[in-house]
Amino acid sequence: MRIALVDSTRNPKFYPVSLLKLGSFLKQNGNECELFIDSLPEENKFEEIWITTCFTYDVPHALGLALEARKRAGKVKIGGISATLLSKHFNGEGIEVVNGLYSGAEN
Repeated sequence: MRIALVDSTRNPKFYPVSLLKLGSFLKQNGNECELFIDSLPEENKFEEIWITTCFTYDVPHALGLALEARKRAGKVKIGGISATLLSKHFNGEGIEVVNGLYSGAEN
């Protein structure tokens, strides 16, 4: 499966370690992954788009990315601390919210 991993942080100063770790886990399980920083892939290039959120003040920006991602891939997942704390902002939008840690990637 082709999965786009998107860091929704605007102007990040560091690489998203959580996405790098998740990408490594997904690749070990036979998936193809590509990292995007505050941007989305072209339409129909990936089957799924997974977005991470870090800062609660970036939730509106992350929601905008997720809504646009819905147009570009069959499935959109969003996780991270902000999505976990403020999942109500993403519910009902056709976006799967992943609360807490992604099981398997943390082993």
